Amino acid sequence: MIIQKLLFPREGVCTDWEMYFRGVEQREVKSKDGKMYFLLKKGECLSLETYFNSFSIGKWTTYTKLSNLLLELEYEGKLKVEVKHVVGNKSDEIFRARTTEEKVAMMTREEENAEFNVCENERGCKVSFDKLYKEGIVYVTLLALEDTEFYGGAYTTEESELRDVRISFNICTFKREKEVEHNVKQIINDVLENQASPLYKNAEVYVSDNGQSLPLDLFGNRDDVHIFPNKNAGGAGGFTRTIIESVLKRKGTPFTHFILMDDDIQFDSEVLERTYHILRMLKDEYKDANLCGSMLEREDRYMQFEGGAYWKGVMLKSYNHEWDLREQKAVAANEAYNELNYGGWWYCCIPTSVVNEKNLPIPMFIHYDDIEYGRRLSSNGIIMMNGICVWHPYGGNKQPISMNYYDERNILIAMSGYEEYATKAKMIDHLARIITRDVMRYKYEAAETCFMGMEAFFDGPEAFMKIDPIEKHKELGAMNYKYSDPDGYDLSKMHDREYEDYPRFIPQMELLCWLLPSFKKLRIVSEKDIGYGFFAKQIYLYDRNRKQGFLTERNFKKTLAALKRYFALRKRIKNEFDDKIAEWKEYKEKFTCLEYWEKYLDLED
Repeated sequence: MIIQKLLFPREGVCTDWEMYFRGVEQREVKSKDGKMYFLLKKGECLSLETYFNSFSIGKWTTYTKLSNLLLELEYEGKLKVEVKHVVGNKSDEIFRARTTEEKVAMMTREEENAEFNVCENERGCKVSFDKLYKEGIVYVTLLALEDTEFYGGAYTTEESELRDVRISFNICTFKREKEVEHNVKQIINDVLENQASPLYKNAEVYVSDNGQSLPLDLFGNRDDVHIFPNKNAGGAGGFTRTIIESVLKRKGTPFTHFILMDDDIQFDSEVLERTYHILRMLKDEYKDANLCGSMLEREDRYMQFEGGAYWKGVMLKSYNHEWDLREQKAVAANEAYNELNYGGWWYCCIPTSVVNEKNLPIPMFIHYDDIEYGRRLSSNGIIMMNGICVWHPYGGNKQPISMNYYDERNILIAMSGYEEYATKAKMIDHLARIITRDVMRYKYEAAETCFMGMEAFFDGPEAFMKIDPIEKHKELGAMNYKYSDPDGYDLSKMHDREYEDYPRFIPQMELLCWLLPSFKKLRIVSEKDIGYGFFAKQIYLYDRNRKQGFLTERNFKKTLAALKRYFALRKRIKNEFDDKIAEWKEYKEKFTCLEYWEKYLDLED
């Protein structure tokens, strides 16, 4: 049984050669009889120690019932095969590294020759792995003894005890018709109508159309693709609608799992198959675990934005951020175990066994919904491994300031009910940092949305349950900055400093510098700049990703108003925080149940 095919770089998916192959220069990939191949010249040595084509032996051994492993290679010519076992490591300091080069320098890899047997056949050969290691990866190197056409192959096993798996692909969208149509058609072509796919007749698609802009017959009158016009209750509302329809209201053969997928991701359909094979072989102790995909950047497809994450209080740790997965050491280090307690909903596979009418996500509209729900389910385990990923538009600096409201409100709601919620001191420090960040940049509207979010938490759950999500989102959207092209601004003079460039007492120094006279009328600053002493009346904040910016201006009156509001919130944290945390904990079950969600989404009969 195939459990992981060897993949080739392909247009429309990923064309970065070293994500797939190493040791030989990139060359033309051709097709013969429907099979992809390329030529290995005599004397060349091809390595499969790559993100997509190495095998995560440690995690397969840990999480699944895998008891034997083979690699079936197909080629025309003659190859010498060697098998290697590699364990990757990384320093804790890697999270403070500023460049990809620094991060790679902090990684190490320990390699040893693995035990294996090779059995040649008319199509190529079979490589049997004699030892199933409990950590790291295994890969093969192929030395061409003559000019050889290499057709790839697959990792296989002879396991017979397999779970029945049926998957629902759940997509939430808001007026991204083109992206949704592309992704659903890809699933239709590669899975639903592809009899060669192991998922054939074992999968369906559920789409929550929050923008109510998709024709119900967009994909014909199929019984395996379902579109539900939905109230625009954000990502939380859209994804929960798909969970309600695919799990709680499902008619017919039940699904065993559902995969939450962002509407604007791009993916290789082989990842769907890899997910399916892992699920079929899970050990009993991991049958209720979440299987989560890493997020790679769509603009630079070799760059990993997040390879798992951990949340506690106001602390979010995004693992293996900005790792160049073409790097040899990064491939093995990326398989090192991290403490995980949630996975992003760009690609998150959840077993239906953990969902019931009293255990649905929180209606947070957007942000922290996936974090809170993932944390709630994390006791069942979270699985991540190389090759399970999607490509997503880069997330840095793209969100409007209205998201500050959701971030600050939702992180407080989310931590309610967990023993590790932030202390009062940490919350006051968090408040001081975010307000300093915005006021020092003269972003008074951004500070306002942060204040609003925290105040909404202190208003309590009863007020939260009365919020009209659509009207609130419109209100917040009106506060967003209007970006414009940088015409007339000299970007060569732009500041782009980082915290590592300055002492640790930055907030105090910022305040002092802010009080000093403005020596210039205008400073041009990257939005990622720390905001340390601009000495200017105006700041043009430039976003490198948008290639646009906006202008802010120093205002003493607004600054004093922000400080006044800060001290009022600081007082509420000291006097009310623990009581509010307890109140939200008590109320959570009231708005994570089906009865509330049906009312919230106007689904009541």
